[in-house]
Amino acid sequence: MIQFDKKTEESKAAISEAELIFVLDYNALHRTGAEMQAALENATAQFILIDHHQMPGDFAVVTYSDTSACSTAELVYHFIDNCYGTDQLSTDIAQNIYCGIMTDSGSFRFPSVTPDTHRVVASLIEKGLDHTMVHRQVYDTNMLDRLKLIGYALSQKLEIIDDSFTAYISLSTEELRRHNHRQGDTESLVNQALSIRGVKLAAFFRETNNEVKLSFRSKGSFDVNKFARDHWNGGGHINAAGAATTLSLPEAIQKFKRLVQQCRIEIINS
Repeated sequence: MIQFDKKTEESKAAISEAELIFVLDYNALHRTGAEMQAALENATAQFILIDHHQMPGDFAVVTYSDTSACSTAELVYHFIDNCYGTDQLSTDIAQNIYCGIMTDSGSFRFPSVTPDTHRVVASLIEKGLDHTMVHRQVYDTNMLDRLKLIGYALSQKLEIIDDSFTAYISLSTEELRRHNHRQGDTESLVNQALSIRGVKLAAFFRETNNEVKLSFRSKGSFDVNKFARDHWNGGGHINAAGAATTLSLPEAIQKFKRLVQQCRIEIINS
């Protein structure tokens, strides 16, 4: 695996030399960040898009988009099945597909999980999937630094906007560095904020060297996909979306608080 932000030049070379590029779990090239977006837009390869977010772009020669699916991984399974059948699925592939379904469906608790989702998982178990091992590796193998970071974020950085049923958490690059942050360490924080009784909208702000990453979650009918698209050039699902901004962390938080006040009645009534 070549990770773009760690091996940028090697990644650009791979993109330039590719004949076919699969775009998975995002549907607009700008969601990859400016530098990777430029590399993808300059690529001579054809694109195959497999995704379950709203409003897919039109840059791919093949687009397999289903917004009702609980995960892109479930769509990958069906893509393989429709093209080649599942007889050749190895245990490793089954475990990776299951991991994608499990994490994107909130461990099968979101409304988008269907009987077909469980039929796919049953098929993967028949391929030799050790679902207990996958769950343990994802959720029960924490580093001590990660638990301390989560504890710090919840005890020191969680803010409530009482009159708008909203909660948010922000972490600066310095705070992340101080806790030896690794990619994925903060994945659960926005959901923790949303879990507070009475909260209908939650946001998480993570500062990086060049931008601020934002995650939005909601309960009920408040559409964070629209919220992210209209105000942050982001997107996602009705109840889960993300974005990035070149605003400073304080500026991004102030903009969010201002928008929350503008949407206050909609949030309360959702």
